[in-house]
Amino acid sequence: GMDASLPTFTAIGKCAAALDADVHNAAIGGAVLDSRLAEAVPQMDWDVVSIAYGTNDFNQGIPTRAFGENAFRLVEALIRAMPGKPVIIITPLTWAGGKTPNSAGLELEEYRSVLTEMLHGIRDAHIVLGDGLIPDDTRWFVDGVHPNDAGMAIYAKNLMPVLKRVIRKT
Repeated sequence: GMDASLPTFTAIGKCAAALDADVHNAAIGGAVLDSRLAEAVPQMDWDVVSIAYGTNDFNQGIPTRAFGENAFRLVEALIRAMPGKPVIIITPLTWAGGKTPNSAGLELEEYRSVLTEMLHGIRDAHIVLGDGLIPDDTRWFVDGVHPNDAGMAIYAKNLMPVLKRVIRKT
C-alpha cells in the first residue's frame, strides 16, 4: 500500500473499513520474506492475518526454495501462536506487463507457484492468487508494480469475498 494516497485507500484499509475491523499493519517497504520473521510473530490477539510477500524477493533474486521455506516457517509460527485463526497468504500481485525474469533467471510466477505448493493443505492457511486481484493494465498502477488508489479499490473488491469467507469460518 505504499503508493496509496491515504492509509484508508489501501486494499487492507478499504477491507477493514467495510468489515468495521481494526488493522495492525506491520509492513515495511522493501522487505523480503526473511527467515527471522518466524521468530518475530507479534504477541497479540488477532482474528485473521494476511501476508503478502514475493515482489521484493523476486526483485532481489531470492531463490524460490528459500522463499517457500521461509513462508512455510512463518505460516506455521503464526498458526502455533493463534491456533484456529486463519492466515491468508497473498501471492505476488500482478505486474502490469511484467514478464521479464529476474537477475537469477526466475519468473514472478515461480514465486507464486512455490507459495501455493509449500502451503497447500496447511490447516487455517488460505492461499489467494495475487495476480487475480488486479488486472494486468498499467492504469491500475503507479509504476506497473505498485497499485494506485484505483488499483487498490479493485484489489479490495476482489479480496473482500475471501476475507468474508474466511472470517465466517472462525
